[in-house]
Amino acid sequence: MLLIQDDFIEAGLRDSSYANLVEIASDEKTHVSFLTMALGLAACNYSFPSSTPAQFVALAFVLEDVEVSAYLGAADPILNKTYLTDAGSILTIEARHNSYLRASLTETPLRLSTKSTSSPHPSSSPAPLTAKGLPRTHLCYDHHRNI
Repeated sequence: MLLIQDDFIEAGLRDSSYANLVEIASDEKTHVSFLTMALGLAACNYSFPSSTPAQFVALAFVLEDVEVSAYLGAADPILNKTYLTDAGSILTIEARHNSYLRASLTETPLRLSTKSTSSPHPSSSPAPLTAKGLPRTHLCYDHHRNI
């Protein structure tokens, strides 16, 4: 289902939410292009199970939260300084995306404490994701490639 700006406004989301989602989509396309080139892997195709603006934003928030954690966690083994700088740049963009989505969900755009016992995720859990066309190569750290 293709959601348009009016769908987000009718769902009570801020007018800026849709513009932020368009920006996120553009940034993610750039990230996929860079990462597939840098890592020599094919891009994956995903099917995201959301049919309403609220489901879409909730799922996007979860994915962006995972991306922030993934880039931060992947930084240590990256030996190539150029790739480390690029990953750091992407991390800051993913953090901005996360803030946009938190604001769309009317949550605090920045978590003030990492010691919170409450979940940072929306109360509704998104449906499972389905990946299609995954490359045969599994992405894992390879110290011989210096990435």
